[in-house]
Amino acid sequence: MSVYPRPLWVNHSRGAIMKIYWQYSSAIELGIKNIDAQHKELMEKANKLNDQVDGKALSEVTTDIARFLAQYVLDHFQEEEAFLREVNYPYYDEHIKLHDGFRAFIQERLNKLDQNTISYSDYYDISRMLNDWIMDHISRADRAIARYLKGI
Repeated sequence: MSVYPRPLWVNHSRGAIMKIYWQYSSAIELGIKNIDAQHKELMEKANKLNDQVDGKALSEVTTDIARFLAQYVLDHFQEEEAFLREVNYPYYDEHIKLHDGFRAFIQERLNKLDQNTISYSDYYDISRMLNDWIMDHISRADRAIARYLKGI
């Protein structure tokens, strides 16, 4: 089972647009307490970032979320990758390539943030990438880990 965004139609200066809000569900849990809690926190941050970007209200909150993502990439991926090694996950290398792509994406944006050259479009890209990550990675690639664990 996958996690799906809960769409919400809102009036915007450009007309009605659909905003994405993530609603955490036990259906996407891996059964690994720390990793599940981190996924839930990521969805909460994605909702906050979506609010900021959709409203073009870039602020300290948006910057805090970008910095959170940088730390999340370090902490969460390190923990998840160690766990995958521990259980001899057969698709470890493929899974790590997905993490490496996300790491590179976030690091590039963080460099812009540190150089004070980050733009609205960068924040929009972070929001879009984060939404794609939740939909594709957590609800599909990480769920494959849960299916593997149930089989061993």
